[in-house]
Amino acid sequence: MKKQPLFAQILIVFTAVICLMGAMILIFVRGTLNEFFTSETYATIEASQQTLTSHNEPFQTLQDLKQQQNLRSVQHVFLGVNGEIANDTSLPNNVLNFLYKQAISQEKNTQRYKLNVHNQEMLYAIRKIRVEGEGFYQISYMWDSYRQQLVKTLFKRIFLVSLIVLLCGILIAFFFSKWLAKPIVEMKQHVQRIANRKWDSTLETDRSDEIGVLAHSIDEMRVQLKKQDEAQQSMLQNISHDLKTPIMVIRSYTEALRDGIHPNGTFESTLETIDGEANRLESKIKDLLYLTKLDYVSQQNQEKHKVEMDVLVKEVVQRLRTNRPDVSVNVACPSLVVYGQEEHFRVICENMLDNALKYAKEHVSIRLEEREDTVFLSFYNDGPHLEENLIQRLFQPFQKGDKGNFGLGLAIVKRLVTLYEGEISVKNNEHGVLFLLEFPNQKQ
Repeated sequence: MKKQPLFAQILIVFTAVICLMGAMILIFVRGTLNEFFTSETYATIEASQQTLTSHNEPFQTLQDLKQQQNLRSVQHVFLGVNGEIANDTSLPNNVLNFLYKQAISQEKNTQRYKLNVHNQEMLYAIRKIRVEGEGFYQISYMWDSYRQQLVKTLFKRIFLVSLIVLLCGILIAFFFSKWLAKPIVEMKQHVQRIANRKWDSTLETDRSDEIGVLAHSIDEMRVQLKKQDEAQQSMLQNISHDLKTPIMVIRSYTEALRDGIHPNGTFESTLETIDGEANRLESKIKDLLYLTKLDYVSQQNQEKHKVEMDVLVKEVVQRLRTNRPDVSVNVACPSLVVYGQEEHFRVICENMLDNALKYAKEHVSIRLEEREDTVFLSFYNDGPHLEENLIQRLFQPFQKGDKGNFGLGLAIVKRLVTLYEGEISVKNNEHGVLFLLEFPNQKQ
């Protein structure tokens, strides 16, 4: 059944449940009716016996009893203690003999019996009585045909009502399953459109239940996938452009050298240009590979180690400050231990300091502190303010300022800070630009 459409599954389940309940009700009702009417028949027979032979009645002789029974639905036969028949009856002699044997062997005063007479079921009760001082056996009986006919008629009507209820239930189940499956079918079609990269088709729903929440989540997924697809296309275009430029320079300069031409005037200076472009190309490829590596790392449980953050920051400053000897770097880093991968924090510091040195005029300031188990690391430079539209997308891949050349450094920092459940922000202040990183100091 799992291979059937959801609509068919719901309809089959509802129909099966309704049919099962209907069958159980019919079986129960039929058995209950049989038992009820059998019990009522015996009760009628015994009530007729007691009424007929009650000492409160005005007749006290056998003749009175014979006259009283006439054409009642409950028939009575009176047998003497020696087997003689005291009144007229239509029962055959063999049946009367059988009833007499039952009567004389009966221990109780009144007892119920059932007998098949000429393919008709007879319900009867035998009661011991005394009339005019003589003992008699009063046999009161009713033919079961009336009870059977009554049960059959009632059962037919109940069956007809049950059939109508069943058909109505199946009809309701049909429309309910169609109604329930409709939004799921629409979501399936919408997901298929998403799989075919048709991002502009929206999924409209006015439901607020679980199905509505699922539909809303699917549409949010569509929006995110559309953004990722656009980012991927943009990334491919940027990669193509940024990798193509140094390769073209290297190829053109190499061909010039092969032809004996020195574009920069001398052989050595031309080689320096080729070497510089090769280094740029290597840096770009390295950043791309590292960014791809972070996608894998983010899905793994990385082992955490103690990292002396103040020592790490000072080492990075000592190594990179030679890139801009004209810029002073002020470091305010008290002794602080964080937990994580040292490589990650090193890459963060390198990229942030490199970015600060690139735009600074005269001064860069780095500050590290911890407040309430949250680490704050800031990088300030006194360079020009960032444009507001650039601030909103600065940490996306391939976004760069005036002096930027590749646009992956800050994206890598953003990815690493997010890996440690932290946040990175940037704002223009009065004299420059401040980058603030904050993340919880997650102990082992």
